[in-house]
Order: sequence, then C-alpha cells, then structure tokens
Amino acid sequence: MIARCSLLSLLAVSTSVLAQSPTLVADIRPGFFDPPSSRVRECVTAGGNVFFEAEDPIAGPGLFCSDGTAAGTRMLRAFFAAEAVIEWLTPVGNEVWFTATDAQVGRELWRSDGTVAGTVLVADLEPGTAGSFPERFFDIGGGRVVFFASAQGFGFEPWVSDGTAAGTALLRDITPGPGGFPPRYAASLGGSQVFFNHNDGSGAELWVTDGTTAGTQRLQPFAGGASDPAWLCEAFVPGIGHRVFFSARATANGFRGIYATAGTQATTQLIVNIGGTGSGPALLTGHDNRLFFVHADGQSGHELWVSDGTAAGTVLAADIEPGTASSFPDQLVSSGNTLYFTAAPPATGRELYSYANGAATLVADLATGFGWSQPREITPFGTNEVAFSARATGVGRELYLASAQNAQLLRDINPSGSALPVVSSMAVLNGNLYFGADDAVSGQELWATDGTTAGTRQVVDLAPGSGTPNSSGPAGIVYDYRGLFFAADDGANGRELWQTDFATTTLVADLASFGGSNPESITRAGQYVYFCANDSVAGRELWRVDAGGAGATMLEVAPGATGSDPTELTAWDGRLAFVADDGSRGRELWVSDGTPAGTVLVRDIGLGGVSSFPNSLAAMGEVLVFSATQNSTGRELMFTDGPNTFVIDVVPGSTGSEVAEIVVLGDRVLFVAETTSAGRELWISDLSVAGTQLVADVNPGPAGSSPSGLVVAGGRVWFVADDGSAGTELWVTDGTTAGTALVMDIEPGAGGAQFGELVPFGDRVLFTAGTIASGNELWVSDGTAAGTQLLVDSVPGSGGALIYSPFVSGSRHAYFFATSSGSVLYRTDGSPAGTVVVPTPGLAAARVAAVHGERIYFVADDGVTGGELWALDVGATSVPLGGPCAAGRGGPELRVDDPVLGTTVTSRCTNIQSGTAAWLLLGLRPFLPLPVTNDCLLLLEPGTAVDAGFALVSSGAAQFSTFVPNSTVLLGLRLANQVAVTVTPHSAGWDLSNAVLTTVGL
Repeated sequence: MIARCSLLSLLAVSTSVLAQSPTLVADIRPGFFDPPSSRVRECVTAGGNVFFEAEDPIAGPGLFCSDGTAAGTRMLRAFFAAEAVIEWLTPVGNEVWFTATDAQVGRELWRSDGTVAGTVLVADLEPGTAGSFPERFFDIGGGRVVFFASAQGFGFEPWVSDGTAAGTALLRDITPGPGGFPPRYAASLGGSQVFFNHNDGSGAELWVTDGTTAGTQRLQPFAGGASDPAWLCEAFVPGIGHRVFFSARATANGFRGIYATAGTQATTQLIVNIGGTGSGPALLTGHDNRLFFVHADGQSGHELWVSDGTAAGTVLAADIEPGTASSFPDQLVSSGNTLYFTAAPPATGRELYSYANGAATLVADLATGFGWSQPREITPFGTNEVAFSARATGVGRELYLASAQNAQLLRDINPSGSALPVVSSMAVLNGNLYFGADDAVSGQELWATDGTTAGTRQVVDLAPGSGTPNSSGPAGIVYDYRGLFFAADDGANGRELWQTDFATTTLVADLASFGGSNPESITRAGQYVYFCANDSVAGRELWRVDAGGAGATMLEVAPGATGSDPTELTAWDGRLAFVADDGSRGRELWVSDGTPAGTVLVRDIGLGGVSSFPNSLAAMGEVLVFSATQNSTGRELMFTDGPNTFVIDVVPGSTGSEVAEIVVLGDRVLFVAETTSAGRELWISDLSVAGTQLVADVNPGPAGSSPSGLVVAGGRVWFVADDGSAGTELWVTDGTTAGTALVMDIEPGAGGAQFGELVPFGDRVLFTAGTIASGNELWVSDGTAAGTQLLVDSVPGSGGALIYSPFVSGSRHAYFFATSSGSVLYRTDGSPAGTVVVPTPGLAAARVAAVHGERIYFVADDGVTGGELWALDVGATSVPLGGPCAAGRGGPELRVDDPVLGTTVTSRCTNIQSGTAAWLLLGLRPFLPLPVTNDCLLLLEPGTAVDAGFALVSSGAAQFSTFVPNSTVLLGLRLANQVAVTVTPHSAGWDLSNAVLTTVGL
C-alpha cells in the first residue's frame, strides 16, 4: 500500500553535512613522477640545424634549434599566448618556416635561419590577435613559398611569400568570401608547382599554382569527367614521367580511378579505373619508379596495390589477409629499395611490414600476446632502413630500427613505461636521428641516435629538476545507482575501472595482466554498468559490472584474441545496444541484457561479411532508431523493435541520404539527411514512410545548411546550421516548417560563429560560441533573440577561453570550467548576473565530470596529490536516472525542480497517453534498480514509497507540486521520484517514467 506523502517521514535515509569547499575523494595514485620536461616535439632539419618546439622552464614555449650538442642547443624565440602552439615546421632552403601563436598577432607565419635575430614574423595577415592560421608550406624556388591561410575576409586560400610582409600576397580567392576551407590534399611537382584540391562552390576540384595569380588555375574537368581529387602524390613512373598522381571519382561508373598530371589539361590523364567496394585508391606513394596505394577491389579487401603507370600493370601487390577480409595497410614510407608500411591482420594486429623484391614481409610482431604495437613516426634512416616507435610486450613505446626482415630495439629509454609520445616527429641530420623522448628521469627532452644502442643518448636536458605528483587521471565518470564509476591508473594495475560512493573508493577489477585494460565508453543501461576494455587475452570487448560493483563479467562478441571493438553504447529499453564486429559479419548492431547468452546480434544488415556501420543510435521506448548502410538503400534511417528491423528510404535507390544526428522528440525522431534537391537538411519521421519529411529547407536549394549538434530541450530541437546568408548560427524547431527559425545571428554577417556542444538546461540550452568580439565563451538561449546572451566573458576581449561542456547539476544551476592561463570553476543560473566564480583554492581543476546526490565531481590537481577525483557540495540537485518504459515508442518523461528548503517543488511529466491516470511516487533510492517486467525498472524502494500526487491526464502531461518544509533536518535527504501511469496497453497495465534523484538543499 502506498501512503500519502510526508518528506519528514522519509528521514530514515542518512543525511549528510554540506561542505563549503572542494574535498579530495581519494588519492588513487600517491607519490611523484614526471620530472620537469621541455616537451620536445616536431623535429625538422634545415641549414645544418635541428629545429624543434619545446618549453623553457622560465621563458615558456618556444622555437629551439640544435647542432646536435648540448652547448649548441638554444632557444630562438619564446611565444607568449594562451595556446602558444608551433606547427607546420617546414624546411625552406637553409631556413625553417612555421606557424606560431603570439599574444600580439595571433597565429601567423614565421621563419627562422637558426639565429635569434633571424627568427622573425613574415606577415601579420589578419591584423589583431585572431590570426590567419597558415598551413602547408611549399618551397617553389626563387625564395618563394606557397601556403594556405584565412585572412582579410577570405577563407582558406592559396598565398605566396618571399619571406617579407610586402612580398606576401593572396594568389586567388577560389571560394568567394570567408567560407573556404584548407585543402585536405596538396603536393608539389619539381619544386616549382603546387597542386591542391579546393572547392570554388561546385565541389572539390584540382588546382595548380606556380606562385603567380595567372598561374593559379583549375585543371578540371579530367578525362572521363572525374571529380573529387584526393591523395595527391609526387612520383616518377617510366613511360609517364615525373607527375603528380591522384585518386578521383569517375562520373561514368562512380568508382575512383588513378590519374596523373604535369600541370596542364593536356597532360592530365586517367591511368586506371579499378572499381571496387571501398573508398577507392588511397595513400598513394611513389617508390622504386612505381606507384603504391591501398585499395579494395571487392575480392581482396583493403590491401596493398602497385602500378607501373598502365592499366595492365596495376595489380594487387600483397594480399596480407587473404580473402575478402582486410589488413588495412597504412603509413606507406619509402626507404631505398624497400617500402615500409603498417598492416593489421587479425593474427598479428597492427605491426610493421616491408615490401621488397615483389613480396610483403612481416618485419616483427612486437606486441605478441597483448595487442597491436601500433608503429608510428616511421622515418627513413640508413640505406634501406627505417626508425620508428612502437609499443612492444613488456617494454612500452620505444625506438626501433628496422630492415626489411627484422626490427631491433635501439634502447629501452624508459624502463618503467613508455619513452616516446605519439606526437613526436623525427628528423635526420649528419647520420643521426633526432627525436623527443622521456626517460622518466629528466622528462621529455631532445635525444639522438646513430642507429646503435650505445649511440642512443640524450642531447640536452633543457628543464632540469625534480618530479611532480603522480596522477591517476580519472576519466569517463558515470553516475550509477551505487555511486560513480570511472577509469583510473593507480600505477600498479594500469588503467582499470574504479568505483566510489564518496566514503569508499575501490578498484572494480584488474582485467589486464599487463598495461591496464583501458576502460572506455562507460555506460549505464538497465540494472548494469557496461564498458569496453581489453583484458590482453580476448581483445577489446564488452564488459559489465557485476551486481554490487564487485568484479566484472565479459560479454564476448568475437571469440579469440581479435576483439569486437564495441562502440556506440546506448541504453535501450532496459538493455544495451551497441555496434561490434564478431569477426565474420562485419560491424553490425548488437544488444545485451547483461548476460553472455543475452548478448546477441540484432540483425546482419550488411550481409555476407559487409559492415553496415550503424551509428547515431537513439532509443525511443521499445524502438531503437539508427543510421546504417545496406547495398539496396545506401545509408538511410532504420529502426528495430528487436525481432524486426525496418528501413525508411529517404532517397529511394542505392545512393543513400547519409542519415546522421538522430534525436528523439516525443514519438518522432529528427535527423539530418541529404537529398539532391535540398542538400543536407533537417528531417522528421514518425517511423512511417508517409510521416517522414523535410522539416525545413534552411538553405534553399541544393546547397544545404548542414545542421549539426542536435539536442532536445523544452519540447524543441536545437541545432546549428548555415542558411547561406547568416553563416553558421543557432536554430530551433518544434518539428514543423513554420516552427523552424533562426534564433539569433550571434556573429553578424556571412561568417557565422564557431559553436561548441549544445547542452539542455531546462527549457533552454547552454552552448559555447566563438565571436570576433568576445572569443570563445559560454552563452544561453531560450529560443528568442532577446533571450540569447553571453553569460560571462571569462577572458575579456576577443581572446576567448577553452570552455569545458557545462554540466547541469539540477534545474537551477549548471557548472563549467573556463581555461585560459588557469582553470576557473563557474556556476550559472542562466543569467549573466547569476554566473559567478566558485572558489576552488589551490586547485588546478580540469573539468566538471558528474553529479551524485548533492555533490559535483571533477578532476583536479592540488600540487600534492596530482590529477585526482575531487567533490564539491552544491546543495539542492535533481539528476535524471534511468529511462521510461511504455507500450508505445515513447514513454513518460519526468523533470523535477531542485528541492530547496521552504519552497514548493514542481514535478512535470510529459509524453503521457491521454485518458490515463498518473501518480508521482517518492521513495528511497534502491541499491540496484528493481525489474518489475522485462523492460520496466522501478527506481525506488517499494517499502518506502509514498504517494506525492495524483492527476488525470487529458493533454499528454501531468504536473505535481510538493512543499519542502523549511527544516534543516531535511538537508541532504535523497529521494527517488518516479511517475506511474495506468491503465495503458503495456503488458503490466501501466507505464513508468524515468526517475529523478533529488537531494534537499539550500
């Protein structure tokens, strides 16, 4: 029997005292490590020097150069900015040209001859601190360099410079106005021409420039009407000559072919059109007077191919994974008479291979027994050898030297872990290879090797000193009924799954015998917490936390050591939906009830081992909606109720509308799809063919507005789109054409603002937007221009801050971190006046991560314990818990105001079937959800449940009011709120809403 409500009667739950300052949850990884480091990276050589980016302990980040000795290593210039990044270091004669961010001019073009006086700004193309973001530098002779930048009202376009401001000029405005993007592919030919793909508004096309405006021209159309050039590569092939080779899509059959050009229409020719099932020839690389590339022809999967410049001489070079499966070759590098590359057949994982004398050879299986070695930074070094970094069994990521037949460890630089970061590039000078490495004693510094163990040594320690606190690096924090689950590294077990209820923090399970299982995608669904991990035996598979949080159970999809690599983990109808590859049917849709027997394939959509690659999964009651690809329809909207799977073919035929970004709005879904007539726009569907239609042609005509970032808030869908005149801006829709509108032109003009994630906050949305006036900051919108405003200019002026996604801790407040020179925690009620700094004395905080009861949790470093998990009491909160169950596609959706002492709390339940009766139930939260049917979970203890309100439903919604007495004995009281609806078509005779966990506070 359910009693009438009395909050005081529920005080059987223990209350807690609200703290006023952050509290350390647990120092999971005590002690110190990581000595001061100059963080050497991006090594290149020019003019007898090694140039690299590093950090001086006093002057900060800057450009350095070295002659290979400690005495000859010096800083050329420090760069002072919030993000003083140096990129695109490129040798040009005896100089190096690069992009750097300076506090005075922003990100602009610089050059250096290896002296302090000769390290200078080339040109401030975009006056002020915004920067022009130059990239891709090509030396075309005569002291001139071609590059790409966005400045002076233009998008990314080709520029030329002689190294002076006066001699730096725009070559051509190919994409009129500010909308141009940097070219994805570019290559030079003979050091005098630069080829690149660019879009002048009619699609990606091939352009060439000789560094003059007249010589900057479009080469298309190609022979056969091909389009979309990609993978540009300079190579010499006998019979054709010295050319730029590229892949392009033929109009005749839609397949990608290989083309060659010398820079004129007459010399542009089709070499071969192979056909196939994949994305066409890719990773084109010249080697040994031939052209190598990766391709899938429908018979052999993605493998290594070779061409002598003729159709007959274009053949499969190596079928590393026989049959239709793929080894996915990558990182093709030519060294002397040997071509090196990585490949990932299931038997070895991704390892280094060589191709010489007509055969491919596994150089070494370095990661036997636990996974892939992932070779990186493959650099020619020696006559026919390469140096590279790889992660080997028992060693970590270290430096190796390889010939065509074997690889040897040059030195175990860091015996306790990994010496080489993934981001470090290598450069060769005078027979020595230079790189950044960390030996765990002096931090990441400049190292060199002559190819021998004895000759592998540190060049200089630019940042000497002692260590810093160890960090366990908590990440992926997810709230569950039992507390918080997160991944962390305690220094002994590697990165594993941990749990805390604030009072006690424990390791859930040590799954991997070596290096940690690296839990990811931690997701709550039904009565379990699921995650993906690699136990070093079965590969990356799906796991779930056992009842009570003690230990974990693997739900293996792909038997053996390969792993199914689950992704897209989504709570659905009390179960977990996900995408995985079982080794025989490709990447398809799976579902799990938390048991090995109940972890099953939903449907083999692609058939015959061909993946359908489901994505954008969205649960709508008993139905799961998603996007997937099949041969007959292409990528379209699909949905399943478990036994049956259906497709909505937006674009009839095999082309596909490329459906993405699916969100649920009541009993309908909104999504993005592309058609010939409207381009990429917003669509809506009730999951019937007749009920699937275009919401609005925001950018009229075939161009499309490319909506993105869809979220639901206040019964509407918010998104970012470009209508062709206002640029990328915020839009809102109720699912009708008339109800779709531009919210506000935040950045006036056609340029548009730069948007981050949209986050629901009651009936409003919070979002980051980058504007010229205020930089990147946090905004709020209620769907009107008047109600759309900047909440705080955390870094005054146009500089902007790094805003971490707001975390909504209740109906009243959201919390977020703004990072510029430091990290500041803010609280906002959705108004500028109510956006204030929350003191976190002594903490270098990273970001808000989760809420549990009256506390928010985040990762911070107090300078003593390192990056660990911290908590801050925030008072009254309301946190969604679980999901609804109903007979139809949707279900009752409950929202509850924060329960503040002395106020009336409003609870709103929507999406209820009219003609039913609804009860608001309050009770204590159970340790685990209580299954009452196969798909319905009761999220409060029945023995403590009280009746807090009753309503007859006539308009699809019910509202309840509960008064919270102004009694301090209620502080910290935690209650589960859930609505029951009866009588309904559900087998149990009633529906249940999601729950809301509330905590009484001030």
